[in-house]
Amino acid sequence: MTKQGKTAPMGLIWSANNMANVEIIESKETENLMKDEKAFLLLIKIGYKTVLSDVFDIPPVRIGWAFLSGAESVGLTKQEYRTAKKNLEKWGIAEFEKSNKGTYARIITNKFIKITECKKCN
Repeated sequence: MTKQGKTAPMGLIWSANNMANVEIIESKETENLMKDEKAFLLLIKIGYKTVLSDVFDIPPVRIGWAFLSGAESVGLTKQEYRTAKKNLEKWGIAEFEKSNKGTYARIITNKFIKITECKKCN
């Protein structure tokens, strides 16, 4: 068990054309966020899909942003997805931009998860 404020590795995941390390930061704040399972799931999905380096992608995604094609891509109903997005924005955790193809999302705090590019993952 790690001490509060430390990171707990989730392991290597494929993250929007990049191999990445995604870690959940163990803290009381993270435990509180986990009480809203839908918002926490959406946060993890954004971390998973975050673009870490300049790559060609359709639709184009800026570094530090993720593209979400809709509620189904996260495993939520449309209402659950809207509520989770609203809560993450209201709590200052993520920001969202709508497009005609889907939604762009960006995590704007490092309190809950840490995403780093994996340099030795080939």
